[in-house]
Amino acid sequence: MFQLQWTLFGLLLWPIVSTVGDTRSHGAGRKMSTLLSFDLRRKTKHHHERNVTISPTTPAPTTNNAEEEEVEFSLRSTSYAYVIELDLGTPPQRLEFLIDTGSSNMAIAGPRCRDEMEHKCEIETYYYPEKSSTSENQHTPIETEYGKGAWSGNIYRDVVAFPGDGPRTTAEFAVISHEKDFFLRNSINEGILGLAYKSLATDEVQPLYDQLVQDNKVPNVFSLGLCNGMGKIWLDFPESSEYHGPLHYTGIDQETWYSVTMTGIDVAGNSLGLLPPSFSSAIVDSGTTDILLQPEIYEAVIAELKTRGPPVDERFWNSYCVDTDPYQWPYLTIYLKDMIGGSFGLTILGKHYVRRQDEFHCLSIGVKRSGAVLGEVVMEGNVVVFDRANQRIGFAPSNISHAEAGPCGNPIRVNNTVKGRLHKYCRADEMPQETCFMECNSCVKNGGIWCPKGHVVVWINGVRSALSTKRGFCWPGGLFTLDATKVQTFLTGHGSAEFQAHCDSLVPMYKQCSVEGIWILLLGGFVFFILCSSFLYFTCRAGTKIQPADKRRSPSISDKSLTSQDGFLSSR
Repeated sequence: MFQLQWTLFGLLLWPIVSTVGDTRSHGAGRKMSTLLSFDLRRKTKHHHERNVTISPTTPAPTTNNAEEEEVEFSLRSTSYAYVIELDLGTPPQRLEFLIDTGSSNMAIAGPRCRDEMEHKCEIETYYYPEKSSTSENQHTPIETEYGKGAWSGNIYRDVVAFPGDGPRTTAEFAVISHEKDFFLRNSINEGILGLAYKSLATDEVQPLYDQLVQDNKVPNVFSLGLCNGMGKIWLDFPESSEYHGPLHYTGIDQETWYSVTMTGIDVAGNSLGLLPPSFSSAIVDSGTTDILLQPEIYEAVIAELKTRGPPVDERFWNSYCVDTDPYQWPYLTIYLKDMIGGSFGLTILGKHYVRRQDEFHCLSIGVKRSGAVLGEVVMEGNVVVFDRANQRIGFAPSNISHAEAGPCGNPIRVNNTVKGRLHKYCRADEMPQETCFMECNSCVKNGGIWCPKGHVVVWINGVRSALSTKRGFCWPGGLFTLDATKVQTFLTGHGSAEFQAHCDSLVPMYKQCSVEGIWILLLGGFVFFILCSSFLYFTCRAGTKIQPADKRRSPSISDKSLTSQDGFLSSR
């Protein structure tokens, strides 16, 4: 396991506010503690308040939507980091950058990149300025320190282009020559792309997105859709087909980070009992994994989770990854102030804040001494629109679907209960087709196993429902067993769900719906086995009680002497 070391904040030499609890960094690293759990360090960054006056709303560039095409690019993710490919230089060098809305600088590893031990940086691909005919060394040193990790290098200027027919411009960025705990083993990115405001940038270097806006290559808005290890970025508003329902907007408090106002948190629909003034501003940050909360709010959330969540190893609450089912954890609702004085809620499902790491799951909720951070945990399952032109951020449930994991969108309305028989939900993604059959004959005919007596439990957003199984149900299975008793899917109008099937019948009707055929054969074989076993048992038991007719014993010395004498007399 490797400790993820990218901890991103965009400030140079600002005081670092320490964070406690579930934190980790952008690079790598897990420390094994036992065979059943391990310590977890998540990527996070330290944010510090800056007094910045918000300038009047900047109008968006005038565009003709009928002629303007959506600029969409794919993201990929491993180890909790979403990255995008960009081309640098002439001819282009394809490199991967971590998408970070919590910092502003763009930086890339150069061929002379060394760690604090003067070892070569542990990545596979580098940016080679000497191989680019358009590269210009600005001979300006730059360095940035993070919560865990730092780098230094020089500022270069070169062509930066999005893949394919994407926009391109000439921009300034850092070429890293030295780093400390920044690139570790198994890092999937060679650089970082900060998307926050210029006021946050080290040495006020012009951020790439600001340069694109200035060159009229893109509007002053971009959008992210993060989904179970893959995602999308739009250099514009997303198409309406990419999300469900309307976009709900909240205002940006200051033009540094994307800072918004929280007004409350619920756990499974239950309020923490804290008034809105208890909640501070929160930074929407794709470069941090977790939800980070102030101590008072964090403790209240953890107390509710301990009450409403499933039983779990106590080390789970101390940054360890353990064996638990994320579908049984209750949903969270984070409320943000809207643009008209009210508020709206963001739903965070258990499968997002109880994150899978190898064969274990880890809690992605941590504590921060001041302020709050809404990291990937909150953004996953939503489309998030960073409308910089109008100083607002929009949220809507995502309509993006992962090829393997299925839909990742959060529910539009939280509806946690279902009822009826199993067949009502058989058309959902990943549900076995056998569950569509309501009686034994059709079930067996279509390859299923009929369970005349059992129960089916459905977990939705951490809430348990039981389906009706009085008349039995059909499920895939083998000889006397059910296959894959847990099936994870997505129910329209509900969100992520997990079906759990249990057959309580002593003998499920394997391929038969009456006592005939194989059942007669099995029953006859069973009776024959009992008879044979009984016969052998009683036969062996009786044999142990019978004594031999002529008991033999070892002759004594006197017997041997007598026998010798008798033999002598006889011979005479």
